[in-house]
Amino acid sequence: MKVTNKNKKLLFQTKFPKKQLETYFKKLKVKTNERLKKEEIEQIFIWAKRDFKRGKISLDEFADISDYLWTNHIRDQEKFRSKLAELLLATAELSYNIRFAHRGKIGKELLATLKKIWTYKPNHNS
Repeated sequence: MKVTNKNKKLLFQTKFPKKQLETYFKKLKVKTNERLKKEEIEQIFIWAKRDFKRGKISLDEFADISDYLWTNHIRDQEKFRSKLAELLLATAELSYNIRFAHRGKIGKELLATLKKIWTYKPNHNS
């Protein structure tokens, strides 16, 4: 993922964790080009969260996986309406927010996001 400022100056760049994502897809027995169901998106998020907590993937990789899920597998009409979609977007922004937490309210948002990540439990009714 490349992150630039409004003047298109590169702020930082991360390497996408393609192999790790493929591992998650294999565990679900789905092809990487298939559209995921909500339960499958949640499962990948939970596996990525677990792997991040165990040190198997970095914060940038966790954020990139969340960004991939939000961008490619959350339907447009749900992007800002579901708890899962909001969590994926907030997690996707961690790479940026952790680097710029010193800028005002981002630090408070960062703590709130981390709390949401650690306490998230799948709710298949929402």
